[in-house]
Amino acid sequence: MEYRYLEATCADDVGIITIRRPPANALSYGLVMELKDLVTKIRTDAGIRSVIFRSGVDKFFSSGADLTDLPPDVIAKLADIPAAGGLKQLIKNAIPSVSSRIAEIFREVHEVFGMIESMPKPTIAVINGHALGGGLELAMACDFRFMGRGSGTVGMPEITLGLIPLGGGTQRLPRLVGRNRAVELLLSGSKIGADEALSIGLATRVCDKEKIDEEALGYAKKLANGPTVSIGLIKYCVNNGLNGPLRDGLKIERDSFQDLLKTEDMIEGILSFVEKREPHFIGK
Repeated sequence: MEYRYLEATCADDVGIITIRRPPANALSYGLVMELKDLVTKIRTDAGIRSVIFRSGVDKFFSSGADLTDLPPDVIAKLADIPAAGGLKQLIKNAIPSVSSRIAEIFREVHEVFGMIESMPKPTIAVINGHALGGGLELAMACDFRFMGRGSGTVGMPEITLGLIPLGGGTQRLPRLVGRNRAVELLLSGSKIGADEALSIGLATRVCDKEKIDEEALGYAKKLANGPTVSIGLIKYCVNNGLNGPLRDGLKIERDSFQDLLKTEDMIEGILSFVEKREPHFIGK
């Protein structure tokens, strides 16, 4: 697949995905489909052991969903709707015709963000600009969120348009910051800066905006040099056990350890401990 909005590079086992859709990296249907294709490839690429998502435009990580950029079949349906009665009536007439298709589109968004969240490799969102709505939902699907101090804000402003988040915001935000603070942010639509995001657990790390790419890449390289099979299994245990009964989570943990026993990195870890040296993990 040829990418129009994404650029993929690799540096020392770190995959770097740069989103470039000026002026604000709004998440169009085409961009989401490109993400789906690229993430599918990266998940199974043994040469990539950690992943960075970053912006290639100024002032924005992503402004959120682009509701004006729709698939051709939706546009065709809208074109067939009579325009009599003004814009308000046109919108009312359009909703029954496209509502089920819009739901399918956001099901695909959920799938792509879920693929990022469940990727068996560590992921970092480099937020060096505003991350709003779907842009923040993309960042929340990553394991880590590095924010540049003074570079922008994060928030879920859908409520200000009478909408609700549809990229997982109502589910991931409470899991990250707790119910009370999440509901406050979701119902007010307010936007917060890097330091406040860090204080509530939404940001993982705050950096000088001039150094954020360097710091994120350094951290990603450190993770890439680690036991990435173990990292993937830890993510699997947390993602699949956190919100269920404790006994189910403990079983997931035990079963994952059985999978870990088959890896070369586990043997290397034990050997390095016995031999009193630094381990050299290969991700297998």
